[in-house]
Amino acid sequence: MSGSMAAGGRHASGPLVRAPLALFLLLALLALPAGAASPSTAVPTQSGRRAVIEGLVFLRVPVPARGGLDWVARTYTGSSSNLKELERYNRRPRRGRLLEARVPLALLTPRYAAEAAGALFPKDRRTSKGWEHVWASGPYGSKETWDLLARWFADGSKVAGNLAAANASAGR
Repeated sequence: MSGSMAAGGRHASGPLVRAPLALFLLLALLALPAGAASPSTAVPTQSGRRAVIEGLVFLRVPVPARGGLDWVARTYTGSSSNLKELERYNRRPRRGRLLEARVPLALLTPRYAAEAAGALFPKDRRTSKGWEHVWASGPYGSKETWDLLARWFADGSKVAGNLAAANASAGR
């Protein structure tokens, strides 16, 4: 007979056996990024690139064997001087090489920033006054907040109040 037996010949399936599962689920939830309203959803863009929201908006890009992260910095941010900043978002694996890099929206050249933002927020558009965002049209839907928009588009949630005031006519 397989399975563990508790005292008295019963199978062990009580609270003590379920406790490790509950602890595992709790630890898994705690490992999610702070403030995540929904799981990260990758939206394919072009040439193997993917736009994602993982706290910030990133363009995930393939890392070539030749050139590595330095090539990524030059190609997607316009300068290898951004290499140190990219290393903050991309830990090198213990074995092998980095296959995909995350490049934050703030570092992307205008071409690639438009690619990432356009993939995640297809109803948004560039206007003569800047970027026009259609509320609740992105991956977070109705869970969007001024704090999230500020984090994604305006260098942090500390400017959320300014964004809200500047967009008061939007009714949000």
